[in-house]
Amino acid sequence: MGADSEGMNGGGQAVNTSKDAEIASNLQKALAEERGQRQALKAQLDKIETDKAAAEEAAKEAKAKEKGQYGPLYEAAKAELEKANQRLADYEAKEAERKTAAKAEADGIVAAWPEADRALMPAGLDAEAAIQFARKLDARLRTASSMPAGARSQSGSASDASPPPECVEQAKRLGKDPKEHFVTWKQTTAGRKWLAGSGPAKP
Repeated sequence: MGADSEGMNGGGQAVNTSKDAEIASNLQKALAEERGQRQALKAQLDKIETDKAAAEEAAKEAKAKEKGQYGPLYEAAKAELEKANQRLADYEAKEAERKTAAKAEADGIVAAWPEADRALMPAGLDAEAAIQFARKLDARLRTASSMPAGARSQSGSASDASPPPECVEQAKRLGKDPKEHFVTWKQTTAGRKWLAGSGPAKP
């Protein structure tokens, strides 16, 4: 029953991660398209302004003709640029909202861990990396403690797990007790990868 629950939870997390990645990808593509359109419109406006400035140096007759030629085109391009800017602002607001929600979810996951395990969460990650790492490590910790997410206690801390072979070998080379060395090893890059499930499988 516990294994089935863990499998179902792991599958749900994979779906959430995949959905978040798809949303992020779609927003990034939309932002790139809007930026490209805005740049194209800006370039068009710049050319119009350059042509207009050159025309203004001509005689009054040519200047009057230039106004009739470039005026409507300039105003139309300016209006399109304003619309593109608004669309881009809307997409950027959605992206900021998504990142804020991801960061809040990651913080909530970490807050539910025993205090001894919170130091395992690397500092300085962006929202995307933080939520992915938090979900992986949370699943790893729940597997280690065999308890539901958010219900772990100090007795279910990752500090109670057995050191993996690579940690034991390193402790022997350093002449240290494997369990004592395990406390500091978990905070190394190799230890964090192991806890997050991206390193060697836990024995």
